Amino acid sequence: MAVSVLWADVVEAVWMGLVRAAMVRVAVVIAHAVMGHVHAVMDTVHVVIAMAVARVPTDVLICDGVGGCDGSD
Repeated sequence: MAVSVLWADVVEAVWMGLVRAAMVRVAVVIAHAVMGHVHAVMDTVHVVIAMAVARVPTDVLICDGVGGCDGSD
């Protein structure tokens, strides 16, 4: 009787270890997928910002508010 109880505990421990490992693996896969999407969105935002900055006239970009924004500062 005691051996069968011990055997059941061993089987349960192994099974729970496998279940936990699988859950961790799924969580890691989901995290990688989410981070991949986050990086894709960040890349898109950077491209949009770069395109917007490229369309702004240079004298506006160098305006520091000291001598005006006409490029003379």
